[in-house]
Amino acid sequence: VDKIHEFIKDITQNYNGKNAIKKCLEEILSDIIATYLMGPAYACAAILMHFNPVSAYEEKEGHIAHAKRAYAIIHMLNWMNDQHYEKPYSNIIEKLTLEWTSALKQAKQPEDMNENDRTLLDMWMTEISNKGVIRKGLGIYSPFTLKSWWRSQEISELIDNEKIENYKPQATDNLIQVLNAALFSCIHNPDKLERIEEYAHHVWDNWNNWKEKTK
Repeated sequence: VDKIHEFIKDITQNYNGKNAIKKCLEEILSDIIATYLMGPAYACAAILMHFNPVSAYEEKEGHIAHAKRAYAIIHMLNWMNDQHYEKPYSNIIEKLTLEWTSALKQAKQPEDMNENDRTLLDMWMTEISNKGVIRKGLGIYSPFTLKSWWRSQEISELIDNEKIENYKPQATDNLIQVLNAALFSCIHNPDKLERIEEYAHHVWDNWNNWKEKTK
């Protein structure tokens, strides 16, 4: 955590209105840390369920614009994708980008940020990546792993095919994997959101029951 605070101090010290820049950077870091720890689940929930395309470029109540946050989250997901030869998140990144861009277009908002904002965010994200701010700053906290993503897709396939009775709990299963599985299913089956939520709860309950029995 000290590494993250040092980075914020280094970045903001040369800006006028450093308090506003500090708050903006803190919010960006919160989003990319959550993406780093939770994987595509956080990205999907934020961009598809929380961010408002109608007011995407408005700075509200001390919070930065949703468009900036979406840009940073997708940037982080791209960085995570590039760490693996398999490029596991390519499809989800493409889907998220398309959904967000389409939402902006329908809301009659620009599809891209202005050049100054994009340049600033690109600079911050490059600095964060090059200095290993997230990896070093989080210490003992584990990132969302490729193994977890593959497991999430296995669970998602059971949800999609309505075959959750075939779910076989594993000791390494966790809530983040189930959340990723559920959100992955939501993207492919947007007309079955309630059923997907029900199945995801069922999977998690099954895992907890299994865990209790194996203590």
